[in-house]
Amino acid sequence: MGRDTRTLDLFTDWQPRDPVERYAPEATRAASLRDRISRAVAVTLKECDQPRETVAEAMSAYLGEEVSKNMLDAYASQGRGEHTIPFLRVIALWHVTGDARLMQLGAEEMGHAVIDQHFLPWVEVGQLADTKTEVDRAYDMARRLARRPGR
Repeated sequence: MGRDTRTLDLFTDWQPRDPVERYAPEATRAASLRDRISRAVAVTLKECDQPRETVAEAMSAYLGEEVSKNMLDAYASQGRGEHTIPFLRVIALWHVTGDARLMQLGAEEMGHAVIDQHFLPWVEVGQLADTKTEVDRAYDMARRLARRPGR
């Protein structure tokens, strides 16, 4: 009897979702951080499946200030380095597109990660596991010392 090829093999086919959303490295590869940010904005705008005019209108409504399509074009252009997207507008772009990867790009520069709040309890579990390992080692060492003759 042959292998069932119609059923998902949970041991080899299934992969857990990465808790950190990030751009593919080649999508934001650039000579400077400013250019990486521009490329990231461009990717987010391209992949959001909304016209830039619609994104600009939604960002304007969210912020209560004017954001135009021309501004988005400038933020997405590596050739317009004097127009790097401000942090406030990064948040608005994330709000409108749902794309957390731009925030992750910044976080990675500082050795951090942006994760969905859904995963925070599991981060705490990992921290507690690390602490438990340290306490267990200290406990084992203290027990070995306590068992030595002459104590």
